[in-house]
Amino acid sequence: MDRREPNGSDIDRVASLMIGPWAGFLPPGASEILGTFCSFRRPTQLEIVRGVDEGAFEWGQIELFTAEEYQELLDSSPLDAAAGLSLDEINEETTALHHQRLARVASYARQLNLPPPDTIIGCLDYLVSAGLLDRSGLGPEASYWLHPDPLSPRAVFELDERDQTSLKAAEVHHHWSLSAAIIELTSYSAELHGEPITIPGLARRLHTDASSTRAALEILRLDPDLALTEDLDAETVHVKHLKVRSWPSS
Repeated sequence: MDRREPNGSDIDRVASLMIGPWAGFLPPGASEILGTFCSFRRPTQLEIVRGVDEGAFEWGQIELFTAEEYQELLDSSPLDAAAGLSLDEINEETTALHHQRLARVASYARQLNLPPPDTIIGCLDYLVSAGLLDRSGLGPEASYWLHPDPLSPRAVFELDERDQTSLKAAEVHHHWSLSAAIIELTSYSAELHGEPITIPGLARRLHTDASSTRAALEILRLDPDLALTEDLDAETVHVKHLKVRSWPSS
């Protein structure tokens, strides 16, 4: 495959990083960098920088409401979409949250022995050190690609109670989403229906990591309305079939 052609799994992995458990640990502007992997499979540092610089907004900066956007927000909903806040109050709150995020990410970077990731190159170093990207070479011609199976943030950072709680909530949401995807995949995929598949193989089909797939299967195992059978041995786990139990006729 050409280096410049991403595949569907790369695009799905980018989405998973930006909205999954890692979302709260990404520096501001990381989404623009990760978005590059939706256009390039193994972009160079130069291609990433150029792609980000061509964006509509200055990298890593927050977008504050203009007076026109604030009025559109009020006009677009029959409810109080601004929660009773004035334009200045909304922008002050947005700015405060941005600075809190910068301080939090800087503390994560210190654990990786890195400076705050407040430049595009610094953010790339952060994403590589955190295990989200792999890199070959140095400088403008260095190439980057998505790591196929990143660790959980709790395996990378020492987290305080607040971060542990936020991460747990994000993981639960992510695992429930995956469990729904497993039901759909095994119910409607002609290739998988009734056929065994390893958890790593299932993870690849879901474009996620094996540990998240295991957690999603644990959710399904506890659901009284689902039947999940597995063949366990020391090396692999095979999902043999997954089906919704029929309700008894009345």
